[in-house]
Amino acid sequence: MQDTGQGMSEEQLSRLLSESGSTAYRGHSTGIGLSNVIHRLQLFFGLKDIIDIDSNAGEGTCITLKLPKLSRRFEA
Repeated sequence: MQDTGQGMSEEQLSRLLSESGSTAYRGHSTGIGLSNVIHRLQLFFGLKDIIDIDSNAGEGTCITLKLPKLSRRFEA
């Protein structure tokens, strides 16, 4: 997924991906959503390197999920 929005600085991206998340609540958000999703994908697929986020302030953001192709049909 890629956009041409505001993008993020290295500091903003690091804060977004931090394990601890944000302790300051803004509305109903805890700030841990993205790190939680990444952690769950890592556990499910057994992979550490599951996502790449490339972002530059003023240029946009590109997110690449590196999910393995399953050889069998997954049924929940």
